Amino acid sequence: KPSDSHVVDLEIGGQQSSLPTRAKTVGDLLNKIGVYIHEGDIVEPSTATPIDSNNFRIQVYRSRPVTVSDGKTSKIVLTAQKSPVLIAKQAGFKTYPEDTLAISTADNFSDDQVVGEKLTINKATPVTISLYGAPAAQYRTHARTIKELFNQQKIVPEPGATVTPEISKAIIQNMAIFVS
Repeated sequence: KPSDSHVVDLEIGGQQSSLPTRAKTVGDLLNKIGVYIHEGDIVEPSTATPIDSNNFRIQVYRSRPVTVSDGKTSKIVLTAQKSPVLIAKQAGFKTYPEDTLAISTADNFSDDQVVGEKLTINKATPVTISLYGAPAAQYRTHARTIKELFNQQKIVPEPGATVTPEISKAIIQNMAIFVS
């Protein structure tokens, strides 16, 4: 008969320990040793997972408040995620690969109106480019001018081609650019 006692490697918020247990599931073990799971915490594997072998590894990632802002909207979430993209998604923000996301620690609560960490989303500006009558392709960019965008995308208009609006113009939201 296999033993009903197992050695478990437990990591909680970066603190590691090994302990013997007769608990049947991850949740049973956490209850027995008095580990409370807070809103936003992540337990891997889940609390329903059976503990059925030695060297069984359990990780508890503790949540913390993160203020997510895209310049228009701010939202506070309790999250255990480390990835800026996953934190933004959890807060209900849609991001694109061209957007830049930066996590920082609030320096001054009263100035920043932020508790804990701050995730700033710098959205790329959507534009469309139609080359020589082809259907318009969607781009997202942090370029300030059409010329800068063309350089980024390696678009080189043919000699004598017309760029509308003028290639020196500033990029604006949902701008339609035509090369003919």
